[in-house]
Amino acid sequence: RGAPPAQKNRKNFPETRRSVLSLSTIMRYNTLVSIPPQAGKEETKMANEKILVVDDDKNICELLRLYLVKEGYNVTMVHDGGAALTEFDKLHPDLVLLDVMMPVMDGLDAARCIRSLDRSDAKSVPIFAITANAFSDDKERSYKAGMNEHISKPIIKKDLLRIMKKYIPK
Repeated sequence: RGAPPAQKNRKNFPETRRSVLSLSTIMRYNTLVSIPPQAGKEETKMANEKILVVDDDKNICELLRLYLVKEGYNVTMVHDGGAALTEFDKLHPDLVLLDVMMPVMDGLDAARCIRSLDRSDAKSVPIFAITANAFSDDKERSYKAGMNEHISKPIIKKDLLRIMKKYIPK
């Protein structure tokens, strides 16, 4: 009779060959290593660069956290633009991954607010838009808001890490 359709699809796209963020990857990774998600808390693997991850989708935050902690980054997660400003003020991150469409304050406004702060790091910290909006006018709005990069979802780990290394070499 053969395998159910879901298993047939896995044979065509095995998880070991895909690096796109997915909920199944989060669940499998959490089960294997038992890392509990902690919004607003810092996760540390080594004393390295601090990354602020801001996305209202907690699954995306969690998977980004897992990827970045595995690479040795310190990761703090928050879930809206207002909380991003508070954490930015406390954390002094080396890089900000910022979703564009969020409640309380969207990512474009959050980026503008960060850039307008009276701190030297606010002008220079790399801010990446992480968004489903991939059109050229969306990218232009991100850049005008003060973001350095515009990364479309789904996020591909190796591409994200390659772009990050341009700004914070490890």
